[in-house]
Amino acid sequence: AGSLYNLSCTVMVVNGLVVVPQVMWFKNGTSVIGGNGISLTPGMVSANTTSLTIQFNPLRTSNGGQYSCIANVSLPTISITSLYNTSAASVIIQIPQPIINITAVAVSQVIAIGSNITLTCNIQLDPSVDSNVTVNRTWIGPAGTT
Repeated sequence: AGSLYNLSCTVMVVNGLVVVPQVMWFKNGTSVIGGNGISLTPGMVSANTTSLTIQFNPLRTSNGGQYSCIANVSLPTISITSLYNTSAASVIIQIPQPIINITAVAVSQVIAIGSNITLTCNIQLDPSVDSNVTVNRTWIGPAGTT
């Protein structure tokens, strides 16, 4: 997570076809649109090959999912749709390790047994983690008790 990532869909068309196919990306069955760090870039690889690339910049945890590419050619008398889903791309995002800081209230003297002390646990996640996450914390005492 957090770095640049590209997915490309390349479609070869029949020689002599005068219509360029419309290429679309879907994530978990929903059409992918640009914005919020996602850009879609069409391209012509050759005279009979076209492509559509999704760029994630930066890649975030919410970008994880199942991606599939669809190419559609529409002519006045014929319509052809090709779904490339036999090996759809799964984008699995690895969540970076959180930063954990434990601090105690500033103490300028020795603490007596049985006295109270305040400890604070701050957990900071990488900014690329934009999905809901659950953080479990457990305090363990000197005798291994919680």
